Amino acid sequence: MSDYQNLAEQINNIEDTLKASGRYIFDGKKLIVAGIIFLLIPVIQYLINISFWKISYIYHNIEIGIFINVIFYIALFKIVFLVTKTTKNHRYHPSVNIYVEKAIDLHDVILKTMFVTVIILSICGFGNIAFSFVYIFLGLVYNLFGRFSLEIIRKISISYIVIGIISIFFVKDYNNILWQLMMVYLGLTYIVMGKILEKSR
Repeated sequence: MSDYQNLAEQINNIEDTLKASGRYIFDGKKLIVAGIIFLLIPVIQYLINISFWKISYIYHNIEIGIFINVIFYIALFKIVFLVTKTTKNHRYHPSVNIYVEKAIDLHDVILKTMFVTVIILSICGFGNIAFSFVYIFLGLVYNLFGRFSLEIIRKISISYIVIGIISIFFVKDYNNILWQLMMVYLGLTYIVMGKILEKSR
């Protein structure tokens, strides 16, 4: 019986270590900033569309347009994160386990794979479902993160996967309303996750 109790205690300690590490590795403020950007993207895109976009060659070639959009928004996120970067680095908190940190650092590879997938889909003429795959990829990434941090993140990640899969069957063309609603939901959930992470520290 004592061996069983020791094993159960060790498992609980490992679980506590993983969750404690996850709460300090993930930057809640960065998630909030990203969420605000996501909420602004439909507005930014609208302003682009009513300016030079509609009279250009790009507007009539959706694949090229999506490719340029991906590059533009990657650059935008990098600039905003650089400007809003704080000197406080939670990764050096005593609660952070070095092995958990290395495992979670794989998310950069996953996100790069996600953007490459979007570009390839756009080039191959499937740009209309590219955002659906972004949702699915984000769902998989945050489902992994949720196992190392908070249960609410895992629940939100499942909603990303479900919405992404369902949207594939409903998007027959480049539906502005659908992607705008998906972007708003993405922004709101990012802000919620960021606030919860900040509060849990």
